[in-house]
Parts: sequence; structure tokens; C-alpha cells
Amino acid sequence: MSRPEMDFESYYRGLMESWFLSEPLLFDVMCAHSLVRNERMTCNLRIGEQRLEYNPLRLGGKSGSELETLVEIEAVRVLLKHPYQREARRHAYSQRPYYLRALSQAQQKHVYSR
Repeated sequence: MSRPEMDFESYYRGLMESWFLSEPLLFDVMCAHSLVRNERMTCNLRIGEQRLEYNPLRLGGKSGSELETLVEIEAVRVLLKHPYQREARRHAYSQRPYYLRALSQAQQKHVYSR
């Protein structure tokens, strides 16, 4: 196990212990998600499909307060249903290039605005 990965996992466990008393709602949200290492992603953290994925290479130099903020942002995204509410729509359009979707939406707005 690499050093950054061990650091984030131990930090995350400590954060969950502190949130148990101080932030019970965020604690409950994060307990429903498993912690998964993913070195291929280009972001620090992402949440979805009942997983909190993290890139240990990108989190290695972060301070404790920065890590807490990143995890808190992902927990709030779950509370707002952001990673789950749009999932079906994302999969339905995943085969089309973005510019075609944007063009289609612009055309629909133009037709309905007349």
C-alpha cells in the first residue's frame, strides 16, 4: 500500500469518528458509501453508485482541513441527490457527443419560443 493511500484511509476513518457526534447527518450519508481507491480518475474524490472513490496520488499533499472540505462537499452532493438524480439521464445520452445534445436543446428552445 502506498503512503498517500494509507494517509487518506486513516484520515477518513478519523473523520467519520468525529462526524459521528458532530455531524450525524453527514456521518449517516457517508456510512452508506464504501471507500474505493481509483488511481485512474483525474479528480480528487467523487461519489456515486454507493461508493466514495478517491485518487491517493492527488490527495497526498492535502491538509486535514482540505480533505475534510472535499469529503463534506461529496456528502452534501448526496444530500442534494446530485450524483443519483441525474444518473438515468446521463446513461441515456452517454453514447452521443455533447455538442449534438446542446444543438438539439438549442433547436427545441428556438422552436418552442416562437
